[in-house]
Amino acid sequence: MNLRFKKFFKLSACALAALITAVSVTGCVSEADYKRLERRISALEEIHGVDGSSEQTDEQDNSSSDESSDRDDSENSENSSAGFDAERVSEEVDVEEYDYVDSDGDKFAFFVLENNSDFDVNARVNVVSRDQNNRELDEEEKSVEGIPAGGESFVSFSVDRDTATIVRTVTYSEFRDETNPLDQLSARASRNQNGSDITVTNSGAEDVENAKYLALYFSGNTLAGFDANDVPQVSSSSNSRISSVCYENFDTVRVYLSIDD
Repeated sequence: MNLRFKKFFKLSACALAALITAVSVTGCVSEADYKRLERRISALEEIHGVDGSSEQTDEQDNSSSDESSDRDDSENSENSSAGFDAERVSEEVDVEEYDYVDSDGDKFAFFVLENNSDFDVNARVNVVSRDQNNRELDEEEKSVEGIPAGGESFVSFSVDRDTATIVRTVTYSEFRDETNPLDQLSARASRNQNGSDITVTNSGAEDVENAKYLALYFSGNTLAGFDANDVPQVSSSSNSRISSVCYENFDTVRVYLSIDD
């Protein structure tokens, strides 16, 4: 029966009971009439279930609604990335740009991303190359995945020779995979006569493929040369050694890793 209909009969029965009480007090009805009216009230209550069940139904409906809302909130929390804020993360990732022109006049731009946030992140880097008249020459976009919290990675571009300025835009998302290959790897470089010896170490339990390295050679604070290439597959709990060549004079070398997307 409709809930409103139940309530109507409850109110009607209660009003009738009140009326009977008032009449009996004033002595306007006989005792027999009073008992007949009492029996009618009891019959109405039995027929229409007027025993407080409507209030219980209201409470049950509200409880059910609250539980459903709690489940929805819980599911949304599980599907969302709790605590991840792309805008805040963008402030916590330092991006360093290094530009280089080789002996043939080709121009390159390297971006080193240092992740100081609490999340492993993906970075999408868009660059627009402009000439000295601010005319757009080219636009390109690349991604680097799984920059570990507290770690770093890189992305590199070959830009137009007439490039005078580069406008970059970097956006971030959270890396959600269970295993982060880049987090398993580390690299160090030691100088030799022709460049450097690079050692890439895999400290994880899985082999890592599709890794790349970037070696930047500096003379003081000036980028004097670079070398970039693929890293051979690095088996779990093992090292891979690479010989990197630089023909320019340099005094320090820095090496970075990324996973090819």
